[in-house]
Amino acid sequence: MTCDSDDIYPPKKSESPLYLPAYTDDLYIGFFSIGAYQEMLGGVRGSKHCVLPEANELIITRDDRGKFVFQVMSGQKATDVLRNLGYVTT
Repeated sequence: MTCDSDDIYPPKKSESPLYLPAYTDDLYIGFFSIGAYQEMLGGVRGSKHCVLPEANELIITRDDRGKFVFQVMSGQKATDVLRNLGYVTT
């Protein structure tokens, strides 16, 4: 989701497939709420150039035994964004 209508991948419509690199282990790829300036201008928990709230984040790591550990970081609400911009919310 973005206000930049050309902020897509690939940048031009294409019928060609997107090839991934050869990889011998499990390969996990995720693309979520990606935008050109998402945290560059407003910082983490700041206001974004589109005035859209930050989404929840899923962080996946492995513990010492190799088991996956999942952590969810809560995103912003509309009231958080308004407060960042100086509006009083009730």
